[in-house]
Amino acid sequence: MESSDRIDIKPAQLKGEENIAEWKSSAKKALIIMDLWEYVEDPESIVPTAELTAKRITINKTRASVVIQNTLSKVRQRLLNAGWDEDSCEPKYHWDMVLKVIPAVSQEAIGDLVVEFATINPERYKTLDDFLGRIQWLRRRLEELGAPCSETYST
Repeated sequence: MESSDRIDIKPAQLKGEENIAEWKSSAKKALIIMDLWEYVEDPESIVPTAELTAKRITINKTRASVVIQNTLSKVRQRLLNAGWDEDSCEPKYHWDMVLKVIPAVSQEAIGDLVVEFATINPERYKTLDDFLGRIQWLRRRLEELGAPCSETYST
């Protein structure tokens, strides 16, 4: 990569469930730019060659792990409580652990979202755009959590 092509990118800090989509996107883009995404996406396909030595693979795995771990300070304790091994140098392990632990939502939380969606009142919002934005967010979030609303119910 030429110096004029160099992009310094800093992935978003993962705050928790509220920004996991932003985190996934920015972390993936950073790893792609650094030519490290394959170590997360399909590490089994990476084999040593004359150009890509076993040592270079280990260094790249560690670099990718560090990129991911540097975004996790705000959720570190939550991950540790779930059994996360922060010393692992396997970036796929860190990625998968985040996706397993952070979006975990209790059935009670899903129930709260369903109740809010079913009883939402436009009078509680300053503008129609605010009201519609909340409805769209609730609907999308419920779908992500495996509890989609029917088309007839939400129209």
